[in-house]
Parts: sequence; C-alpha cells; structure tokens
Amino acid sequence: MTLNAIIANFQTFKLVDLLDIIIISFLIYQLLGIVNRTRAGQLFKGALLVMAVYLVAETLNMRTVTWLLNSLLQVGLLTLVVLFQPEIRRALERMGLFVGKIIYYLDAAEDYEKDTRNGAYNVFALQGLSKAEAVAEAQRLCRMCAGEAALAYNLLEPGPCKAILDNIVFLGLPQSIALAGQKRTQPRHGA
Repeated sequence: MTLNAIIANFQTFKLVDLLDIIIISFLIYQLLGIVNRTRAGQLFKGALLVMAVYLVAETLNMRTVTWLLNSLLQVGLLTLVVLFQPEIRRALERMGLFVGKIIYYLDAAEDYEKDTRNGAYNVFALQGLSKAEAVAEAQRLCRMCAGEAALAYNLLEPGPCKAILDNIVFLGLPQSIALAGQKRTQPRHGA
C-alpha cells in the first residue's frame, strides 16, 4: 500500500467509520475481559500456545510434533465439551476425586508394613491400627468411595464404551477393593 492510498483512505473516512471502530474495539475489549475472568481465559491462552507451537513445527517440518499436535486437536473438541458442560465436568471431577481416594487408601493398605518399618507416613498407621484393621478400614472407606464414584458415573453417558466402563466401575473396583492389602506382585485370584 502506497502513501497515496493511505491518504486516500483517510480522505473517505467518515464519522460512521470512527463509530464502527469504537464499537468493535469495545466488543473485543469486553470479550478479552470475559476470557481473562473465566476458565475460558486459560483455555484461550493454551490454545494460542498450541497453535504457535504447531505453526513452528509445521514450518520446520517437525513430523512427530505435528502428528502429536494433530492428535491433541482431535481430543481438544471433546475437552471443550467437558469444560463447558458443567454437569459433565462436575460428574467427572467427583468421579476422579473418589477414584483417587480409592487408589490412595488401597496404596496405604498395601504399603502398611513397609511404611511402619521405615517410619514413613501412613494414614492407617497414624491411627494406631494393626495391619488387619488397616486393611478392613481401607476396604470400608474404598467401598464408600466406590459408591460415590458409581453415582457420579451414572450421571454420565459413556456411549460406545459403556460396557467396558461398566465393567471397570461395577466389577473392577469392587474386586480391587476386596484385594486390599495384598501386594500387586502376588498372583491374584482369577488372574
């Protein structure tokens, strides 16, 4: 664009054009303010970073990074649905919380002897429980957490993976809880 073209644009500039610029600027400012005050802000910044890395990788012909980011973008749409559907997000958060607690309690029961021998922190040893009492308490707590995880799971619509996920939630978790306190390296019944 030459200097004469720029001057010609300013000669045709009207008050309506100024109003147009002010309105668009205001809308962009408000949108950025909303984005910065919500989770969308973090999502937006992350998306910009991923796009920048993708452009660099594409420019430098980095095939592995490009493939990885293409795969990430495919999953990204599902992530957006989860982030912006509060009921799905809450159910997944709740399910993750209780499955995490189950893992914690099962690990504490399994490591009870090693932790007490080494003087390491163990939630059950701290309560003064014996190994058998620790296993029983771990199973009790895990059954309660599994019930809460199952309630959260029932709020979801797992789609084509339903049979597999049902198996994990309703059969796998109870079986793991029943084996609380056993070392994972030991052969398990039915395995």
